[in-house]
Amino acid sequence: MKIEDVEKLASRNAPMPDELTPPEIFLFLSLRAVYSAWRTGTVETSQAKNEKALVIRHYKELDLWHRIYTEQSRMLRQVQRYSDKIKISGCLVCKGLYTALSGLEKLKEEGENHDT
Repeated sequence: MKIEDVEKLASRNAPMPDELTPPEIFLFLSLRAVYSAWRTGTVETSQAKNEKALVIRHYKELDLWHRIYTEQSRMLRQVQRYSDKIKISGCLVCKGLYTALSGLEKLKEEGENHDT
C-alpha cells in the first residue's frame, strides 16, 4: 500500500486494514496518533508536520529492512531445500556457503567462545 493511501486512512481515523505489513502498521498507527493529537489541539500544526515527516522517514527505513529481511528469508529457504544434497556432495565451498547462510557458522563460533 502506498504511503499516501495509508495516510488518508489514518487521517480519517478509519479502521486499520488487515493486509498491512509490519512497517505499514507502524506508519498507520503513528500517523493516526499524530492526526488525532493535531485535531484535538494537543500539538501545534508545525509540530504535527515535523512528527509526520519523522514517522514517514522511519517508516521508509523500516520498510527497507522488512523487504531485505523478507528477501533474505526467501533465499535461505531456497538454500535449505538443498541442504541434504549439499551435505552429501562433498563440495567444501557448498558446505561452507550453507553453513554461513544457515547461521550454523555463527552458532559454532559462539560455542567456541563459551568454551574459553
